[in-house]
Amino acid sequence: MSRGIIFFSLLAKEFILKWRNHDDFERKSISHEGLHRGLSRIFLEHWSVLKSYHQSDKSRANSQWCMPASGLFKLNCDAAVHSKHSVIVVVARDWRGNWVLAHTENKSTNIQVQAQAEALRWSVCLASNKNLQKVLIRR
Repeated sequence: MSRGIIFFSLLAKEFILKWRNHDDFERKSISHEGLHRGLSRIFLEHWSVLKSYHQSDKSRANSQWCMPASGLFKLNCDAAVHSKHSVIVVVARDWRGNWVLAHTENKSTNIQVQAQAEALRWSVCLASNKNLQKVLIRR
């Protein structure tokens, strides 16, 4: 399965969970048109950031994932910065290369260092929340 399909599947899942929580906790429902507009908006936001990110740094697109030592979990995190916001991504795999988790989130910063720091902070929080004991975090 391509990384693009996985990434956009995660975006859709995140949006649907937020929509469901909004409906459950605020007792406000959203129309099908609102759902469609919201999904389209987040896809376009993330796509524009990813597109500009890949155009500016072609060498990163060719990098390859390396497995961590036996018993370790490896969390890869990154941030893509656009003119008005950024997108941070965290992906965790075990020492066998199996997916453990993957998350994306929009941040309201367009400062590269701040977005990267937020991606690292979020990686630590996710590792703690998932009770991952031995981790290697890479940016």
